Amino acid sequence: MGGNLRGFTRASVKNCLKRYITFGWTGYVPEGCRNTFVMVPMNIAPWLWGWPNLFSQRLQSVNSEIILIGTMDSNGAPGIDTLTQVSRVPETFSGYIWTNKVEVVGPAVQKLRSD
Repeated sequence: MGGNLRGFTRASVKNCLKRYITFGWTGYVPEGCRNTFVMVPMNIAPWLWGWPNLFSQRLQSVNSEIILIGTMDSNGAPGIDTLTQVSRVPETFSGYIWTNKVEVVGPAVQKLRSD
């Protein structure tokens, strides 16, 4: 088996985002944000330097991808599960969307992408 498998933990995502919020203004992408998936809660996203376009470009340059999730709380990784949440996803966002309601969110995202 190869070493190309990427994954993440709650701690690794937290470490990545904290360091990026602190140092992202310099253009530096922390080691914890490299070669991985970065889950970004909707309520944290506005604090990320260059959200969404520059942030996405920086992560792509270090072989990482964004998974946008709902508002982070003590219940873990909530999905973007309502049309109201979908309406808050930036039009230029090019990453993945985490949802538990694909039957609701899927058609709404497809409509946004086709407009």
